[in-house]
Amino acid sequence: NTPSWIQLLATTSDDNQIKSQLALAYSVELKNSQDNLVDIKRYLKEPMSPFMDRISLDGGLTQLAKKTEGSFLCAYLFAKNLEAFPRDKKIALREIDSLFPTGLQAAYTEVLQGFFDYLVENSSEQQAQHVYECSLGMLLSIQEPIHKDFLNEIPDMDADVVFEGLKPI
Repeated sequence: NTPSWIQLLATTSDDNQIKSQLALAYSVELKNSQDNLVDIKRYLKEPMSPFMDRISLDGGLTQLAKKTEGSFLCAYLFAKNLEAFPRDKKIALREIDSLFPTGLQAAYTEVLQGFFDYLVENSSEQQAQHVYECSLGMLLSIQEPIHKDFLNEIPDMDADVVFEGLKPI
């Protein structure tokens, strides 16, 4: 619904190449502020509400928003985790610390550990380690998102399995 002349770019990268390309652009840096945490709480309310009673929900959302350290990318990963929970699960306030990591780096570590665990369950540990290291190398070196159709073109690789392994647990 925005005018065609408005272009938005969101990045969490601190890369000098990106900064130099955007040096002349108007930019806004989102800091971890109370306003940001309020927005994150609002974003997480729908995915979190089936798992908490109405009385505990606001406190749970506050606690969960603080665990994002103000990062919407981290909030997105938390929302994806909540989607994977069984619908009949109930979350108590005291459980939030053990169910969700603190900060984006810890959230990514959890995702990558889930990927490695998936590989180990479906192959030998040596094979899993090789695939894991190759996958991480590929993820670290890409500059654009990998399209699912590209993965489908690679023989003997099931893109759905690859993406399943990368989903947060």
